[in-house]
Amino acid sequence: LNIDRYNKISILNEIKILVTNNNEFLLKCYDLFIHKNDLCIITDFIDNGDLDNFIKKNKSISKDDIYKIFLKICVGINSLHHNDIVHRDLKPANILITKNGDVKVCDFGICKYLGFSKLTNTMIGTPYFMSPEQMNQKFYDYKIDVWGIGCILFELLYKKHPFNGRDMNDLKRNIRNRDPFVGIVSNNTPLERLLRDLFEKNRHRRLDLDGFLNNNDNKKML
Repeated sequence: LNIDRYNKISILNEIKILVTNNNEFLLKCYDLFIHKNDLCIITDFIDNGDLDNFIKKNKSISKDDIYKIFLKICVGINSLHHNDIVHRDLKPANILITKNGDVKVCDFGICKYLGFSKLTNTMIGTPYFMSPEQMNQKFYDYKIDVWGIGCILFELLYKKHPFNGRDMNDLKRNIRNRDPFVGIVSNNTPLERLLRDLFEKNRHRRLDLDGFLNNNDNKKML
């Protein structure tokens, strides 16, 4: 296979997680082979595309359905974190969804094993969904994925990115300083309050997935 070093690392990362993960909300690889110099990976069959298209196609998604999708993503990502892996590129396009509402997180190419230090500082991912600590080029940890999950929930609720900008510098400034609810009529709903915990600029105060998923109501819904 004629692959450069960067893409080779990305593909190996992807395969390692696809093959070894054992979580129902993460995409799973069942076999792989090379055919005519192409690497073929056999995964779960997902019959409804990705969450980005799902949001565009469905003008109104019930709050219950949104919360169920959100919880499943949280469980999948939390299982990565328990294996010392940070996803680093969470966005609706990297969440697959079936017609039955089952969710599979995918695209593990830029995931990183944090290992002993539990911190890294590589600025990588999709700018619209990057956390303030990434934009500040500071050390970051698993909490960048919590921010990314917040961006996904925001798009499910409001059909737009939580942060925009005229250019990259403007986007960075808005992610670091702006309140994503400016211009949105606040109803102080549970989902809105949850979003504020996900969008906490200080990563140390951002929502803890373990504690959140251990809540009895969330356990029942799952």
